[in-house]
Amino acid sequence: MFYYIDNNGTQQGPFTAEELKDKGLNRKTKIWYEGISNWVEASKVDELNFLLPPKPNETESYDTKPDSWLAWSIISAILCCWPFSIPAIVYAAKVDGLWNNGKYDEARKAAKDARMWTLISIGSAFLFWILYIILILAVGLNEGIFNSHFDF
Repeated sequence: MFYYIDNNGTQQGPFTAEELKDKGLNRKTKIWYEGISNWVEASKVDELNFLLPPKPNETESYDTKPDSWLAWSIISAILCCWPFSIPAIVYAAKVDGLWNNGKYDEARKAAKDARMWTLISIGSAFLFWILYIILILAVGLNEGIFNSHFDF
């Protein structure tokens, strides 16, 4: 069977079902094929369901927006390791816009990336301070700084 698609008012086709995969088919793309009288949304054509992304309620709930981690990424930039906080802030700033535009999966991915970079920033700062304290103690013990205060 051959299908035609409506691309912004321009009819394109004919295409096989497999060829439609490469045409950016989504649930709302208007489709026509021989045997129907009017254009219909692709989601109404059972033969094409395998090509369409799943409905939001078929994967996970989209009723709550994910935490953007924006506040945490800004705090980590101020108090911790700012080079790793910059990508965290960039990803966190994208979450609300993507969510409000209905790009739920992209919003969740941006929130996940913001979380990852924020935790990397905090972890690297924590590691830096641990190594710094160990270095100070090692140099201090080696130089005998503590010998005047403690009996070893």
